[in-house]
Amino acid sequence: MMMFFKHMKTKYRWFLVVPATWFLFTSFFTIQWATMPIDLNQATAENIYVINLDRTPERHLPLKRQLDTLKLPFTRWSAVDGYLLTFHDDEGHTFTGRDVKEGRAHFVMGKMYQGEGAGKFHYQPHRWLLSAGELGCTLSHRHVWQHISDHKIPWAMIFEDDVHLDTSYFREGVTDILKHLPPEWHVVYLSYPITDAKKGTLKILGNSTLKKIKRDRRDVSGSYAYMISCKGAQKLLSYQDTICLASDDTLSQAINDGVIDAYINTFPLVSLTHTPSTLDTMGRRR
Repeated sequence: MMMFFKHMKTKYRWFLVVPATWFLFTSFFTIQWATMPIDLNQATAENIYVINLDRTPERHLPLKRQLDTLKLPFTRWSAVDGYLLTFHDDEGHTFTGRDVKEGRAHFVMGKMYQGEGAGKFHYQPHRWLLSAGELGCTLSHRHVWQHISDHKIPWAMIFEDDVHLDTSYFREGVTDILKHLPPEWHVVYLSYPITDAKKGTLKILGNSTLKKIKRDRRDVSGSYAYMISCKGAQKLLSYQDTICLASDDTLSQAINDGVIDAYINTFPLVSLTHTPSTLDTMGRRR
């Protein structure tokens, strides 16, 4: 092969060199110019959401204190309570999320269910069964996405109520992210949702703040703290009109399928607290 390459005419070598160089470059880097920077000081309660169940309002108080300390206004978003959801199958059976939790009813993989209690929706289990709590959490995220889409909110931060902010650097870190957003961004994780960031991300030339998550990644997890654009919310809503997966798996699959462009900060600004997750107490299936 080397002898063949050596005896090729110089002008023909470029037909091999240029594509090979471009392939190697795009395996590690991407070029994305920064968009118009967003000023965090102009953020309103329409830009920050904390998802919290009405029956556990105390869970969001630590996060509220942190956001108040950072002088960041927010909207407490009333979470969908999975226990209060009602489901109907095509055989005429009706049951609630609490029935699922307490074993009086169960979902069947691949079967279609019509749900009520947080608007009407359809649930068809795919890959694994969701608990009532996971369905409520997923619907809560989708409702925030719908609100962002309906009101044309350019960007928003979404938090679940059991997170802890790095208050010593959070404001500065988010300000830095907002200054370096690519023009076609859809989601920016404020946590660290990928197990191997070195292999799973692309460096952005001229942007030391963000890294782009590669497609064909199946190890992206966690939807407890992220930023989303209006276009990102619209894409996710149209990506799955029937609920099949939990919100974090929906995001992961949308990244994998190339539907959304997702990014991570160079280091996490948000972590989970040691408070037991509501999803665990409500019967997480995984």
